[in-house]
Amino acid sequence: MSKTVEIKHNVYTFTWWVKWVSSIIILFAMMIRASQLSPFIDSILSFIGCLGWLIVGLRWRDRAIIILNTAAVIILALGIINHFVGIIS
Repeated sequence: MSKTVEIKHNVYTFTWWVKWVSSIIILFAMMIRASQLSPFIDSILSFIGCLGWLIVGLRWRDRAIIILNTAAVIILALGIINHFVGIIS
């Protein structure tokens, strides 16, 4: 006996747009990282993408997405702050 699980997500909702835009932003950040163009722009784009996924995780109430992206947002924010202030060694 096999069970079929059908998951249906609404399309073109706020969460749907945030999920896809954030994913595309993170892909651009990874391309910049791989080409070693600008670590700062990579950090900014990664921060925006992870912040978007944090919003998605909160709306979906998905703890794994929330925990991962909360940590990523904090780490990336500290790196961005350090870029401007330079107090973290």
